[in-house]
Amino acid sequence: MTDTQNPLAIVDQLQDLYERSVRALRTSLSDYLTTGQRPDPALRASGAFTYPELRLIHGGEVQPRLHRAFARLSAPGVYAATITKPALFRDYLVEQLTLLQQDFDVTLEVGLSQQEIPYPYVLDGAEGLSLDGAVSADLGRWFPTTDLSHIGDELADGLWIMDPEEDRPLALFDGLRVDFSLARLRHYTGTPPEHVQRYVLFSQRKAAALSPSLFCGVTLQAIVLKKTPTFSHFLISNKTSRSLPNRPSLTCECHFEHAGVARSRPASTSFIA
Repeated sequence: MTDTQNPLAIVDQLQDLYERSVRALRTSLSDYLTTGQRPDPALRASGAFTYPELRLIHGGEVQPRLHRAFARLSAPGVYAATITKPALFRDYLVEQLTLLQQDFDVTLEVGLSQQEIPYPYVLDGAEGLSLDGAVSADLGRWFPTTDLSHIGDELADGLWIMDPEEDRPLALFDGLRVDFSLARLRHYTGTPPEHVQRYVLFSQRKAAALSPSLFCGVTLQAIVLKKTPTFSHFLISNKTSRSLPNRPSLTCECHFEHAGVARSRPASTSFIA
């Protein structure tokens, strides 16, 4: 664990460790796919493929009275969370850590966790790494892979039971759960998560219960009520998906203004409802 108390430096260290793990995992995948060389078990045991971990030690006995629902600690103790793609969440992390430092007696630490990054999450952006002909079952024998039994929403659902021998959770979702959600976002929108706009979050569970037109209309109403972008027109069209002929494809096209600046190009997004 490294100890630095500057939020910007903290995120930089998280990013450095994350990139190191991604490089190591991609290199081992490339070696296996080209020569059949399996990853060294000692390499995995050393944490070469793991997420970085952010730890926060709160020793203060006096809890400040805060009215915000975020960036707050409920009790003294050690808090920890694995972090994925720190650069993507840089502004968020810096804001949260800055507020925690301002209002609580905390010490921050960064290090490697014991939670490995599943190999499917490092394939995007990997040059010269092709899985053509590779069997996922074989890769799953030698590389960390997605295991739904390790992905849960216990904290968000209020089902988490505290173990006094373990660290307290520093975030609702760990790196494994966040990567799983980012992969779903890319799958459903066909867009890298880094390029997804932050105005609206479409929930598949709710969308499945609505007709495409109603779903798009409810979404538009929510946007207008929250006064985020201002739409000059909103176009809805229902088409039949070639890959899913029994499920309509919803296309929402809108011209909007944000912060007083008109966007000349339409923002079009397709969803499977």
